[in-house]
Amino acid sequence: MSISKTEDGYSVTMNDNILKDVAFEGDALVSGNFTASGYHVDVKGSFEGNNFEGMIDAEGNTFRMTALKQE
Repeated sequence: MSISKTEDGYSVTMNDNILKDVAFEGDALVSGNFTASGYHVDVKGSFEGNNFEGMIDAEGNTFRMTALKQE
């Protein structure tokens, strides 16, 4: 996942998929979605320091996601 600050807010890319309808509240990614292989995929999670923990939901198939910030 790559997050970049833009003039309009943030741009989030995950494995070459650009997330749409991205919204942050404080340290939480409260919404973002993309379509992959015909599936609508929702992404949510929160940041704590350099760690990210969240969930990916592909039309009812839910997966835990963790990430570590690279500097």
